[in-house]
Amino acid sequence: MRYYFNKGESELHKIIVSSLIRYYRENGWQITAAAHEGYGEPYAVGRHEPDVIANKDGLLSFGEAKSGEGDIDTEHSKEQYADFSTRIMTDTKAPCPFYAVVPEDCYEEIKHVFVELKIFYKPNVTILTYKQ
Repeated sequence: MRYYFNKGESELHKIIVSSLIRYYRENGWQITAAAHEGYGEPYAVGRHEPDVIANKDGLLSFGEAKSGEGDIDTEHSKEQYADFSTRIMTDTKAPCPFYAVVPEDCYEEIKHVFVELKIFYKPNVTILTYKQ
């Protein structure tokens, strides 16, 4: 197993990933991989690696943290959102939950992007906010 090592993310991004891991654990998910020290490195889901991959009762979930430091409305981020929000379980065809977490003052920005991508109203997509 390859382990994740710091790849130069901002301190805020690291803190938000930690909060996402905590959210998953508090809601009964097991962390399969995470872009955080002590976890195995996430694998690609579509074209990109999410920050967190979790499992609950055989259902996979993908989590992506954004710091709001110019990383919410980029083409790279839009590809990530599209990739992670459209995954389904091959055996059950259940949509995989996708959680995006941003600082609370960035909620409207990411909501706008999700509406533009037509994923805001998908039942498997959730925007979480981090209070600094």
